[in-house]
Amino acid sequence: MENRKYERFEANSIPISGNLLFSQKVSILDISLDGISVNSDKGMKTGKECMLKIKANDKIVPLRVTVVWCSLKESMKMFNGDVAPVYTIGFQLNNGGAEMKEIIESLCLAEAAL
Repeated sequence: MENRKYERFEANSIPISGNLLFSQKVSILDISLDGISVNSDKGMKTGKECMLKIKANDKIVPLRVTVVWCSLKESMKMFNGDVAPVYTIGFQLNNGGAEMKEIIESLCLAEAAL
């Protein structure tokens, strides 16, 4: 059993997306009031601070985050035959608690409507 401070909400069935500097593709896996995990085509070093922009309900929220962990999840074959890595990255939120609470509440409402 995981010992987390806040409940995590899976983002697979709700309309949310993300944008991370230098990554072509970022997909949000789950979010909580103090963290977020994503899949990305670029790996990141633990401890690195960066800006993650998430879009939910036609609102873009910039979040300052710190990389807590990063691991290579898999490699995917691209249409052109190249192989691209897929990393899973766990971020801790450095700011944006109020914005994150608003996003999570709207996502819970969207999920309940499904």
